[in-house]
Amino acid sequence: MENFNNNLNRQPLTKRERQLLKKQQREKERLLLARRKKIRKILFISLPILLLVVIIVFFAKSYTPEEIHPGEPKMEIPQKEYDAGTVSMTGGKIKYAYEIKNTGVGDLKIDSI
Repeated sequence: MENFNNNLNRQPLTKRERQLLKKQQREKERLLLARRKKIRKILFISLPILLLVVIIVFFAKSYTPEEIHPGEPKMEIPQKEYDAGTVSMTGGKIKYAYEIKNTGVGDLKIDSI
């Protein structure tokens, strides 16, 4: 109420005061617009990331542990040695195929031999 009485007793604003008030108002509007742009930018970046996280969590929970890790593979080689006999160096290459079985539950992956 005190400000209201002061404003009633006050004389009209000078041209310079009006210019300063307009300048202050424009600066406030500029800052408000900059904040709004910053908030939009943050939302534009964060909302898709949040949506992606929700989708990943949803699909991750829909799989049971057995589907993700069905079990451990186990490699079994019935015949581990092969005797090729006496072979001369000029006799050429010897070929022999080893049988490898997967007696485990999961997929057997052989990276190198």
